[in-house]
Amino acid sequence: MIISTNMQAALNSGTVRPRYLLWFTVKNRSDGSSVQIGMWTGVDQLTVNVDGFARIYEGVGSILNMSNFEFSTGLNIRTQSVNLSMLDQKAVDFIRTFDSRLGKIEIHLALMDEFEQVIDIAKVFGGILDKININQSQESYEAEFQFVSSLRNGTKTLHAKQSDESQKLRDPNDRGREYADIAGSVPVSWGSKSDLVPAHRFGGKIGFLGLL
Repeated sequence: MIISTNMQAALNSGTVRPRYLLWFTVKNRSDGSSVQIGMWTGVDQLTVNVDGFARIYEGVGSILNMSNFEFSTGLNIRTQSVNLSMLDQKAVDFIRTFDSRLGKIEIHLALMDEFEQVIDIAKVFGGILDKININQSQESYEAEFQFVSSLRNGTKTLHAKQSDESQKLRDPNDRGREYADIAGSVPVSWGSKSDLVPAHRFGGKIGFLGLL
């Protein structure tokens, strides 16, 4: 993580309040359109400039639990988990309204002053949403968001990228790869000819493609 001089000065002063900003890119379940949703660990609504664009984050209160961030170079796939309370209606609406599977996630650390004004932000994680676990007990009701770093995309096999399931994620109505998993093993007939007959007769002998 790279922090600015403003953030470093604020940390040295000891009068800052850390907050986390979560930015999701997911799909609307009703029409499949791409939607961007912001949540932050505070109250009310917060507008923050990120990479030159104003983003609106809705307050979801305190994060119940968050795994430690890992900062490293190389090709290691990083994982990250965030637990949000399901008692907050915004978290419930997010899960019910949007298809977040394989959605993109960006997490920023925001340092706030004593008046809850943003001093500066730093990106601490970027990747995709792997899954959401709903945990309910007598003591708590929470959603655990599990993320993996963007390097996970590089580990997909060519088969996975060109499968029917992968194609349906891009367009649920496109069935062009419906038989991709078994291509080559499904007999296909063309008029009076069929690939069900793998050999032809030549001079009383059976040869594959007439080679014998």
